[in-house]
Amino acid sequence: MKKTIPKVSVIIPSYNHAHYVVHSIESIVNQSYDNIELIVIDDGSSDSSPKLIKELSVKYNFIFVHRSNRGLSATLNEGLILSTGDYICICASDDKFRLDRISKQVNFMNDNPDIGMSYGKVIVIDEEEKENALDIKNSKSGWIFDDLIINRFHIPAVTTMIRRSVFEAVGNFDESLWVEDWDMWLRISYKFKVGFQNEFLTYYRQHDTNMSSNGLKLYESKVGALKKWKNLDNYDEIMQIWRVKWFRSLSGNYKKEAKKYLSYAYKDFFNINSIIGLIKYYFMKEPNHDK
Repeated sequence: MKKTIPKVSVIIPSYNHAHYVVHSIESIVNQSYDNIELIVIDDGSSDSSPKLIKELSVKYNFIFVHRSNRGLSATLNEGLILSTGDYICICASDDKFRLDRISKQVNFMNDNPDIGMSYGKVIVIDEEEKENALDIKNSKSGWIFDDLIINRFHIPAVTTMIRRSVFEAVGNFDESLWVEDWDMWLRISYKFKVGFQNEFLTYYRQHDTNMSSNGLKLYESKVGALKKWKNLDNYDEIMQIWRVKWFRSLSGNYKKEAKKYLSYAYKDFFNINSIIGLIKYYFMKEPNHDK
């Protein structure tokens, strides 16, 4: 009898990535793994990507939904509802999978049944497909919540594979947050072990329209996510770490927001984040955000 292999649902939330979405989809339909369910949801794109995706959905027979804009978290949650796989992966419509990614990661998940989610390393690519391998400093497996909540290392969202049972335990993505992934990793890592696979699994594309380029909204999403953990015994210590981090990240471009944390920077004056933040706060000119 042929051994069955777990179904993997891959969700692509697509928005105005006509230049990249074909590469993203083809990197999934051409995987070496045989049991994949691909779901592409276009979140109200105004470019030609819906037309391109529809043509590919006919060619490759995957699920395609095109509707008005509702935001990334709502799109991901819709994908979760439509999915039927044992494992869930998410791929932004400008990123790509390495062609053996799913096969390698399923093997890793099967070999480590005690973990709820796994992640790996990415190769950064630019608009011209130039590659730059990116290591993950301080990467860790096991109970990683304490490290993750103080941002000791970063989990690339495009590399994660999550068991369906995990979403059933922690719930769907928070639609009130502009950036949804860190909040989800915290909720998962608080209840489940997480595994690091020391391999390059995916390609992450950097360009001017990446969500990660909006520092103020990233900050606001971090604030929103951390409010959920007020009952932790060490919440005050965690917040002091973050207030100094926020001061550094906001002090050059968003001085009004940075001022809220100025006293915390002086309180922890010899922290490198405080020092750099104070230099930026007093000596860098804030850009005109209305341009």
